[in-house]
Amino acid sequence: MKTFAAQIHRAVRDGLLSEPFDAVMVRSACPGWANHTYNTFLGKHSVGNGKTSELFVRVSRGLYKLRDPFALQKGILKLRGKVKWEGNLDEMRSN
Repeated sequence: MKTFAAQIHRAVRDGLLSEPFDAVMVRSACPGWANHTYNTFLGKHSVGNGKTSELFVRVSRGLYKLRDPFALQKGILKLRGKVKWEGNLDEMRSN
């Protein structure tokens, strides 16, 4: 799922996805994933979930924004509070 999170970050950075966003907007900006992924990923990876990475902030029901909009530019994507990927953006694009 690291790739999906990176794709969402890039879509926001590139202006393809505006904040706050919902699952329908993410599906449009980041096509090619299973339908259930769009419906569960944002909530599952939002602040306060207590179980998985906290990549998004829930602003209201079904609407989210990036927790750290500069994670890709900094070369860091944190999962479960630990750095799981560190490098440059070109490395992530090639994976």
